[in-house]
Order: sequence, then structure tokens, then C-alpha cells
Amino acid sequence: MLRKIFALLVLLNTFLFAPAQILGGGTLFSNAVVFNPSWISGCPAGGTSFSNQAVFEPTTAIDPCAPAPTCVIPGGSNASGSDVWFSFFAQSATATIAVNPSASFNAAIQAFSGSACPGLTQIGCSDIGGINQVETLVLTSLSINQLYYFRVFGFGNPAARTGTYTFCGSAGLGSTVLAVSLINFNATRQNNTAVLNWTTESENNNAYFEIERSENGTSYSPVVKVAGAGTTSFNTPYIFTDITPLTSAVTYYRLKEVSTDGSFKYSFAVTIRRDNNLKNAVTVLNNPVAGNLNISVNATAPGIMQLKIINNSGQVVYQQKNNLVRGHNIFNITAAGFLNYAKGIYNLQVTINNEKLNKKFIIAR
Repeated sequence: MLRKIFALLVLLNTFLFAPAQILGGGTLFSNAVVFNPSWISGCPAGGTSFSNQAVFEPTTAIDPCAPAPTCVIPGGSNASGSDVWFSFFAQSATATIAVNPSASFNAAIQAFSGSACPGLTQIGCSDIGGINQVETLVLTSLSINQLYYFRVFGFGNPAARTGTYTFCGSAGLGSTVLAVSLINFNATRQNNTAVLNWTTESENNNAYFEIERSENGTSYSPVVKVAGAGTTSFNTPYIFTDITPLTSAVTYYRLKEVSTDGSFKYSFAVTIRRDNNLKNAVTVLNNPVAGNLNISVNATAPGIMQLKIINNSGQVVYQQKNNLVRGHNIFNITAAGFLNYAKGIYNLQVTINNEKLNKKFIIAR
């Protein structure tokens, strides 16, 4: 019984006082550990804690395959400490590496492109200085799906060169190649249809695209599925014509890119605008205006028209509502004081069924 209790206590002690996870491939970038996005889940309290202990990462030197970090001063009491290497696939053109060190660790970050030794090129370096200071390195102009490297190392006095840290606040660091590297995505209106075009630079296990549509840019509904190319490193063009676009003034489209394993991500949104039906329906009959203002409205259905006259300073100087009948409507604006308006350019704003039209006219008398 005593042996069982002792074994249980040892197991409990191991669970409660387990050391931080130790990653990295010594001082060699070729053994870098692929960044796992799950490490930042549950931040700030639940982020996975990693160790840069000297017993595992010698403080005598950092990887000679990489150029010296430009954000620190080598030599003397400020010499760089041990380094732990990570790699990641860029998920977007911008990535953020945030290192949250322990109270005894002065962290620094250096990032690279390239894959040979020698041959690595520094693309970013950050060391704001100070123990227990969050170190953040923002990388830009990255190529999506390309593999990059970064290392976390200590800097400053020997006691501050090792410690533990988490990656809370990091973003854009992927552990796998994205299913799709999208070059472009656009939408154009052709008569009463919407034509969507997109091109991929590469695809990795891409099952299909699902086109989604929205009238407000927030709530989307699926329209159609378009088969993907699977896996390819060549540019692949796609086209789809939506013959029944929404009747709202603006229609939003986005791509849902679905991998063969069921994972997916969304593209940015593109828009088309409905042709303004009032463009040819409203006419100023006497422009320039020398007396009263006369307008013609050709309505496709009965309704209510809101009319405003706005001066060059943006002030509404006159407004009225009128009932419309289906077909041809003529309005003669003879409001008191209208004939006394100053000469110049005015804006006639007509709103019918939430559709708005602005037309310029001139008072010249």
C-alpha cells in the first residue's frame, strides 16, 4: 500500500511541477521545429510555455548558418545567448511573432528567408531590451505558402539569456501549406449578371471553392460549388457567372476555399453595384434654370419620391415629397423664395424606394 501511495505522489508531483516544454534543434536552423498555431490558443493564460534553458541550448554561440542579428550588439557583457529555432509557412503577406518572456528572460527575435547554410537572409530583427518585456516582430511583404525561419534567443547579462516564454499575440504563422494561394479575385457586372473571376498561384489538396453572396457584407449564403484543381504549382484561372444576383444596391461575394480534409478559409470580399434605375428615369427639363425648376420622372410603379435641392455649401435649401404614378410624371417646383436663390450650381437629389440619384443643375438668371 505504501508503495502505491508513493508512486501516486511521484506521478502527481510530475504532473503539477512539470517543466516547460523544450523545443528547437539545438543551435542549428536545419532542425527547426514547425510552428504550431495551437500554441497560442487560450492566450494569455493558456498559451504553451517553452523553455530556452541553457542546459539544452548552449550559450556559447548561436547558429553560424545565419547572419548576425542587427538588432543587438554582439560581444562583451551584451553577447547573445542560446537560440531556439522555429519555422512557419506564411498564411498572409504579414505575420506577427510575439514572444512573452518570463520575469528573468530578455528575449530577442530574428527572422529569415532562405533554406541553405550559408544562404539565410535576415528579414526582421527585434530586441526592445529589458527583462520580462514582450518582444514583437512584424514581418511584411511575405509570400503566401513560403517557408520562413525565426529564432528566439537571449540577450544581455548571462542571467538574462535563458528563460521561458509563450507566443501569445502571434499571428499569420502556419504549420502547413494553405490549400490555396490566391493571386486575384474580382467581380464585374455584365448586363443583369455578375461575372466572378479568380486565379490561384498554387493549390494544395484543394477540394473545391464555394461562392457565397451577401447584401450587407456580414451575412452570407452559399451560391454554388466550383471544383478545385487539387494540388498544383501552376496558375489556375476560374470563372463563374451569377445569373441571379441580389437586387440590393450592392452585392458582396467571397470564396470559401475548402481542403480535402474539410478545413477551409475565406477570401476577401468583392462587390458589384446595381445599375441605378433612376439614371435615365429623372430628367431636369430646363437646365440652366431661369425661372421655375421643371423635372420629369418616368416611374415603373406607383410610389413616393423624396426631392431635395442642395446648394454648393451642402445645405438643403428646399425639399418636398411627391406621389408618383406609373409612367410619366411632371413636377414644376414653384416654392416661395426659389426664384430668389443665388446664381450658381445646385444639386438635385431624388430618392425613390431607397434608391438615390444626384443631378447637377444651374440657376442662371
